[in-house]
Amino acid sequence: MTHFQTLDKTGGLLNKFLNLSIKGTNIYGFAVIMADMRDLMVELFTIPNATPAEARKILLFNIDFNVMEMLEKKIQQDLVAAIKGHADAAISAIRSIKTAIQNEKVSGTYHELTDNNILGLIQKLAKQRQESIEIYSQAGRQDLADKESAELKALNTYLPQMLSTEELHATINNIISKGGYYSMKDMGLVMKALKERFPNQYDGKTASTYIKEKLS
Repeated sequence: MTHFQTLDKTGGLLNKFLNLSIKGTNIYGFAVIMADMRDLMVELFTIPNATPAEARKILLFNIDFNVMEMLEKKIQQDLVAAIKGHADAAISAIRSIKTAIQNEKVSGTYHELTDNNILGLIQKLAKQRQESIEIYSQAGRQDLADKESAELKALNTYLPQMLSTEELHATINNIISKGGYYSMKDMGLVMKALKERFPNQYDGKTASTYIKEKLS
């Protein structure tokens, strides 16, 4: 068996593990574990004529594709449950997610979305709700602010826990130190490493500002 076949088989086994283990468990906790395992596999296997990025693609395909299916399925199941339970805020929030997903899929050439793509869309929706809450509160429309707050709460159930400022800074410091990055020309590499490690779990503006400070 070649190294590629071994790695591909390993990806398949990890995919089965994810299928069996994810039921009733926080998907983001497993996502962190799987990301760490994925990186470990890339380091363990020495693959002739292949870059680490090429090796990662095999595992990413096997793992991320299934997570994407499960996340979209969960969103649909939650919508059905919300309708049955007459949970108006959840219904509105979930429908906005489904609309955002469909619009993104048909933008340009039709394409499926990964779990990280969907989480990014949900983050944008959550940010919109937060901005609306502030606007309505300042205008004295607490009824509308409360409605937006209820929908924001429903959206947040899908989002992973965000890194605190301290955790974000520590992560960036670690990436810069281990990668040997020292100038602004390395900023793209630092941002890429951060995104791979903690996708959709930090504020991009805060991260870029701190990285610039560290590399300047």
